[in-house]
Amino acid sequence: MKEQEIRPKAIFDKYLEISKKDIEVFFSDHDGFVDIDCPACYSENIMDSFTKYNFTYVRCNDCFTLFTSPRPTNEMIAKFYKNSLSSKFWAEIFFPKTELARREKIFKPRVELLNKFIGKLKIPEPKVLIDIGAGFGIFLEELNKMNFFDETYGIEPSIDLADACRKKGINVIEKAIEDIVIGSISYLRWDGNLNSLLIF
Repeated sequence: MKEQEIRPKAIFDKYLEISKKDIEVFFSDHDGFVDIDCPACYSENIMDSFTKYNFTYVRCNDCFTLFTSPRPTNEMIAKFYKNSLSSKFWAEIFFPKTELARREKIFKPRVELLNKFIGKLKIPEPKVLIDIGAGFGIFLEELNKMNFFDETYGIEPSIDLADACRKKGINVIEKAIEDIVIGSISYLRWDGNLNSLLIF
């Protein structure tokens, strides 16, 4: 797979240009940023790694997750997903132009890999899968063709990308993962058994 196939330079450069403008609009108030612990393991044992576009990236010394801290507040991030030009560009221009290549080169192999992974773990009858950051919905489209799961859900905070998922008949929860309580039966029918719930 060549990068140009899934990320054509001209289109991606335009996306980066729009993204830089969105950073100025939505994330310029660094005084409003908040410090966070590791989002993966909740450790406070972190160290500075590098800075990019005025965002400070840190690394967790326990699980090696790389993340930003201090970071924008949830309110800032929600406004970005709701109003940013880069999210709209990603949904209306970037994904449609690269969908076929991404489907063949990324998402079909990912579904095959997931099938092998489930087999190796010997998970008894997995029933529900949640795709966090479902994007344009290509992964769930391919997964649903295989009938591995009784139910699948996409979690996608971007209004435009969530709408793209709905148009494909995908169950989508238009929220950030931080705003979702898995045990909330109002969103997911979950029997409390982790064997029946995979998060991908």
